[in-house]
Amino acid sequence: MAGTCYPWLAAIIYYLTIEWLGMLISSALLLGFLMLLGDERRYWLIATISVLLPTLLYLFFTYIGNVVLPPGIFFR
Repeated sequence: MAGTCYPWLAAIIYYLTIEWLGMLISSALLLGFLMLLGDERRYWLIATISVLLPTLLYLFFTYIGNVVLPPGIFFR
């Protein structure tokens, strides 16, 4: 039961930090944490997916979907 609280806690932290850190950084941290939580230990895979997936989603929604996503404090 205690192990099921961590994904929910991560989602709440993600929700609270997405405006401040931005979609890219918040999503990368969330994906990395959830993959570690799911017992993935290939760190190269965690790093690759955590960087590529949010970046590709950001580019897709920004340039193809014309959706404004929160850039965060580092990309303003």
